[in-house]
Amino acid sequence: MALWPPGRQSYVDVMDIRDDDIEQLREWSAQSGPHANRAAMVLMASDGMPLAEIARRLRTTRSTVTAWCQRYRDEGVDGLRDRPRQGRPQAIDDVELLLRTLITSPNGQAWRRWSTRSLAAEVGASNGTVARAWRRWGYRSEAPAEFRLPLSPALPGRVVDVVGIHTKHRVLAVRVAGEPAVPSRRLPVVHDDEVATFISHVLARHGSAIHLISADPTVYERPEVQAVLTAHPHLRAHVVMPGFDWLDITTLALGMAKASPSPRHQRAVVTAVLRFVDALRRRTDPVTWVQDAPAVTPALRSA
Repeated sequence: MALWPPGRQSYVDVMDIRDDDIEQLREWSAQSGPHANRAAMVLMASDGMPLAEIARRLRTTRSTVTAWCQRYRDEGVDGLRDRPRQGRPQAIDDVELLLRTLITSPNGQAWRRWSTRSLAAEVGASNGTVARAWRRWGYRSEAPAEFRLPLSPALPGRVVDVVGIHTKHRVLAVRVAGEPAVPSRRLPVVHDDEVATFISHVLARHGSAIHLISADPTVYERPEVQAVLTAHPHLRAHVVMPGFDWLDITTLALGMAKASPSPRHQRAVVTAVLRFVDALRRRTDPVTWVQDAPAVTPALRSA
């Protein structure tokens, strides 16, 4: 933290850079464009440089430097981003809205919750758009911990890991909070059924305390899949409720599984998950993935 002499107009009173922001500010300052200048202003001010000198070096005005330093003090690195432009609100998918609701927080402050107005301002959408998305998915800002994915039956807790994805028959394998791993003692012999083979691979690597999520209830009626479910009572089957898309459920499950308290990582997770699922949508060949270890990131691989 740098302290400046009080009463001198060439200095900001106090500039304290948050530890989580240093890397992001340095990264921006090394680039080009408006973000680079704004990040450089904050970094220079934190080193004790007078505002007039910062303005001279960056070829701007002292009032501009003061404004951006104040924005950073009030809002963190998010304050250095461009504000949504006035005019017609941009279109944004309700799944992305809910993903941001679940795994990000205002100004990266984990103890704060989004309101429809604050999230709308963040993404450049209308207040009504956010409110409709929340209603559709059953999210209540006063009880965020009670949110459950729209499945039948509902999951008993929040998703903490995605351990398998099988796109051909739209089956997702997840673990939820509060359930210890249960070793798979009996692995049935699987002959030709692709879904049963996928589930058996998940069980072999992650035990049987797994929840399967499918868009098609008939998947669980296949004889070999039924044999696997019967052999493992801790293995639970769930079906996506009508009106919801399996890949949208996959998006939210991945986001919850990869959630981070770091503001920078929160944004990175949103971007990575949306890109990954968009790639799944675009694939014409089926993809099957089973996690080898909890830290592994899904990689697109043909079945």
